[in-house]
Amino acid sequence: MKTLFLTFVFAFSIYFTKANPVIAIPLMITELNFDNNGNWLIELKNSFINNIGYSDLNNVRITTSTGSYYFKPGINLTPNQLFLINNDSLILPLTINRNNDFIKIEEYSEILGWNEIGVYLSFGSNPSYAITPIGLNESIELYQCNESSYHERNIYVKSTESSLGIFPAPNLLNHSKGFLKGYV
Repeated sequence: MKTLFLTFVFAFSIYFTKANPVIAIPLMITELNFDNNGNWLIELKNSFINNIGYSDLNNVRITTSTGSYYFKPGINLTPNQLFLINNDSLILPLTINRNNDFIKIEEYSEILGWNEIGVYLSFGSNPSYAITPIGLNESIELYQCNESSYHERNIYVKSTESSLGIFPAPNLLNHSKGFLKGYV
C-alpha cells in the first residue's frame, strides 16, 4: 500500500510541476552541408550543459552506412561552441552518400560500449527516411521548435541557404523546404 501511495504521489508531482525528465544532448549535429564537388562538412554543437559535455573527441565516433569512423586525437572542444568537421578531422576518410545515408554520433563508455548520442540524422530515398536526398545548394539543418513552455523538439529540415557557424540559424523556416504526408 505504501509503494502504491508513493508511486501515486510521484506521478502527480511530475504532472503538476510539468516536469519533463529530458536528458540533455551534449553533442548534436546542427548542419550537414555539401560543396559543389560533393565534399561534406558537418557542424556540431558542444552544448556542455551542467558540466556534462566533451572537452575532446577521443571517445567519440561517426557512424554511417559505410561504417564507423574515428576522430584524430587531440581535437579539443570549447564548451557551448559550434565546430566544423570534415575528412581532415578523421583518421580514415568517410564517404557520405547525399542520395541515401544516415549519420550517428556515438560515444564509448567502458560500462555500455558504443552508444548513440544526439539526434540520429537520416535522409535519402529510403521510404522510412523523412528527408529526401540532398540536392545541389541544399543542406540539412537542425531546427529546435518549442512545443510548449517546457518541451523542446529537435527536428531536421532541408534548407536552401547554409548557415554554417551560426546556430540556431536565423530565419531558417524562411529558406527551408519540404512536404507533408500522412492522413487527416
